[in-house]
Amino acid sequence: MLSAALRATWPDGVCTDTGIYPQYKVEMPLLPMYTRGVRFITGRVSARTAIPPVPELLDGGLDLSAAVDRVVAWEDAPSAWPTMTGKTVYTRA
Repeated sequence: MLSAALRATWPDGVCTDTGIYPQYKVEMPLLPMYTRGVRFITGRVSARTAIPPVPELLDGGLDLSAAVDRVVAWEDAPSAWPTMTGKTVYTRA
């Protein structure tokens, strides 16, 4: 799967994967990546650096409907979780 994702990354693109690969040998198409300028980034996300602008964007009226399938109240999370098929946002008051 990782190899397919790297091959599908656009030229000069970045493929980011936060998955964990417990095996030490992972196939990577290095020559196609090199010739197309594809970069691969792995590791945990540094959310602390990404979060600060998000509340400002949301307060400014950013429309997330194109990326979010549904919004679920926090109290309804236990019943919504097993049926989740796309991006679900859980909200708390």
